Amino acid sequence: MQSNIKWKKLRFMPTAYFIKYNIVDNLSWAKFKEDKELKKTDGTKTTKVNVPKLEGANEARGRLLVERNNFVLLFHVGVRILEGKFEWRLSLIILAAVMLDLAFLGFSRKKQIGKEAVVKIIDDAYRCFFQFSCYALEILTVGKRGIEKQPFQLPDFIAATGIEKIRQIRFGAITCRGIMAENRIKGTSLFSPYKMGKFSLSHRVVLAPMTRCRALFGIPGDALVEYYTQRSTPGGLVITEGTLISPTAPGFPHVPGIYSDAQVEAWKKVVHAVHAKGSIIFCQLWHVGRASHQVYQPGGAAPISSTNKAISNRWRILMPDGTYGTYPAPRALGTSEILEVVEHYSQAALNAIRAGFDGIEIHGAHGYLIDQFLKDGINDRRDDYGGSMENRCRFLMQVIQAVVSAVGVERVAFRMSPAINHLDAADSDPLNLGLSVIERINKIQLQAGAKLTYLHVTQPRYTAYGQTESGRPGTEDEEAQMIKTWRRAYEGTFMCSGGFTRELGIQAVAEGDADLVSYGRLFISNPDLVLRLERDAPLNKYIRKTFYSQDPVIGYTDYPFLGEANAGKAQHSRL
Repeated sequence: MQSNIKWKKLRFMPTAYFIKYNIVDNLSWAKFKEDKELKKTDGTKTTKVNVPKLEGANEARGRLLVERNNFVLLFHVGVRILEGKFEWRLSLIILAAVMLDLAFLGFSRKKQIGKEAVVKIIDDAYRCFFQFSCYALEILTVGKRGIEKQPFQLPDFIAATGIEKIRQIRFGAITCRGIMAENRIKGTSLFSPYKMGKFSLSHRVVLAPMTRCRALFGIPGDALVEYYTQRSTPGGLVITEGTLISPTAPGFPHVPGIYSDAQVEAWKKVVHAVHAKGSIIFCQLWHVGRASHQVYQPGGAAPISSTNKAISNRWRILMPDGTYGTYPAPRALGTSEILEVVEHYSQAALNAIRAGFDGIEIHGAHGYLIDQFLKDGINDRRDDYGGSMENRCRFLMQVIQAVVSAVGVERVAFRMSPAINHLDAADSDPLNLGLSVIERINKIQLQAGAKLTYLHVTQPRYTAYGQTESGRPGTEDEEAQMIKTWRRAYEGTFMCSGGFTRELGIQAVAEGDADLVSYGRLFISNPDLVLRLERDAPLNKYIRKTFYSQDPVIGYTDYPFLGEANAGKAQHSRL
């Protein structure tokens, strides 16, 4: 470490070069250029390093450019503090300079990322600075020897266990999320606690919403009470099956609703039982749109949608008698009718809170009504709800804003699947669609001064009816990279779902690709899935043919718990 620090450099040079030339020997520094090239300076030569493109949503891209540089710098400074290379006063000076650099870079890109985003970046920098200040103060108070005997708590993105591992990674390849993920290693796992907004979770395994067709005539009964209670754990998060917001919403037989007083009263029993187990429960609000049939619609009317185009014959709809039929042509909603549907979402959210739910999840995925407005492969409108990205997102934003106004932003979550082609819900640019939705949700959060409870995103490897939609489980293909990009762009709790095994769930959380992981079919056949995953115990196989039956027991609440299975309780052939 050099002692002749040139203090004026703090004011006139980027922090990176101040650190490089005046403090840290041989510190490589990466600097973004506007042409999306990343150059790494090694002192004598400059080499190019490939940078993944983050096209669309300039706000997200600009913020990532700013944060990447400075969080990388914070990490390297932190490592050197831990290694004793910096004296504590000098460390604080460096970190103060990093804050100034963040402000400079933020304001220089204010046209890209907006004033609110700049303020957010500076707030993040201040929080990091405050953390390091506390650590430096502890060093000053306790002394170096005391610290060695009793190590102090490290920031999440600078864990001592990760230092050697990070040293082996090429500097130019490090990203903000990568740093944070690599250094959480043992401190963050699928089974570790998590603060989800105002809710405290004891683990990160979530019961995914799954249609089960056991609510006879739309009313939740005792079978649902038993089903959800079995899958509840203290501090766990339960998301209900898709719950209908209105009489025009169904596309399956015997799906529960939340639009009548009788349904609200029936849900109270479910919610009370789940709360008694110590779980948090969210109600998923659902409208299937064109994924319906006249037999499910009031008066035998055509299903409603953003379009008049029917779902192709590749797909089949489950009829009330258990047979499968083809989807009919829907009727495109008029502008005034769209606003009525928005009101249905708002009222359903109020009803859910009245039933005692902790919050609601808006279902905007898998080819259902909201997705039918978002995807350009379906939405062929020529009015304010079709064509441009802004117009295609309009219905969703109206729904979110109406629900947030009704029940509060911290009780609202959203599920999306931009890369999923389920029910012909294809989009020409799923990456940009996801980023655009996230950009708008981030703005709603900034305006509200609080975050949604979580954003729930389905992986491209999602399967339905036994058919893989896209992607391959466990591969790092282009579509899987979309999830990582969306995760970096979203400012809040990020949940993933879709074909997760125990290993993939652990990996997703450990690598920072998800805060929470929701499990579907594994939870169907393993009511004690959290325990089984934690112990790496054998899993029951599910009975596919009972997924949508109306039997209140078989294939629904009769799957054995781990203790029962070990005791030799008879099991069905899970095929």
